[in-house]
Amino acid sequence: MESLSIPTIITAVIVLLVIMFLGQGILYLYQWWQKKRQFQRIIDSGLPYIDQMDGIQFEHFLVELFRQLQYKAQGSKASHDYGADLILDKENRIVVQAKRYGVNNKVGIKAVQEVFFAQTYFQANEAWVLTNSLFTQSAKNGAEKTGVKLFDREDLQQWILQANPALDAKTVYETVQPKERKCPACGGTLEKRTSKHGAFMGCNHYPNCTHTEPINAKN
Repeated sequence: MESLSIPTIITAVIVLLVIMFLGQGILYLYQWWQKKRQFQRIIDSGLPYIDQMDGIQFEHFLVELFRQLQYKAQGSKASHDYGADLILDKENRIVVQAKRYGVNNKVGIKAVQEVFFAQTYFQANEAWVLTNSLFTQSAKNGAEKTGVKLFDREDLQQWILQANPALDAKTVYETVQPKERKCPACGGTLEKRTSKHGAFMGCNHYPNCTHTEPINAKN
């Protein structure tokens, strides 16, 4: 059998290296495209605005979202709470505990326990916990034992993209008043205000009191 010449071996090695390089390049481009696509879907779904909401704004948005998804949706004023922030009616009755958390804070088992009680109180067919964040392992374990369904940030994003609600997250964040709260510095009332840096809560005794808080500081 005739042995390969040195130039032939060198050429084969070069071709192999080129193929490996192109393969890595294509993989890198695909991963980059996937990340960009995921980021754009997050922007399109309005999650960055939801992350800045307080609990009242989040609940208001969810009521509108589920109405777009053909549910009869009522907020906590109708439920008087008892562990349910929303009551949804369609084929079945569903009680929902809504948790607007910071994206680095996970929802724990307490939310599962509360909505499980609400399911019994309102004689609902299902109990959900819905968050813009994620869940702790204890919450997942509790949900598995009780039958409570957990819906996290990715599920919320999918619902929003599916519904494409007319009242989007940006509009809710900018127009719906957050829950009223007191100024810890002087006892005044914190009011929603806007600067070039975005919306925030400021004391109504300004300029005598300059205390400010993020809108979602209490969530």
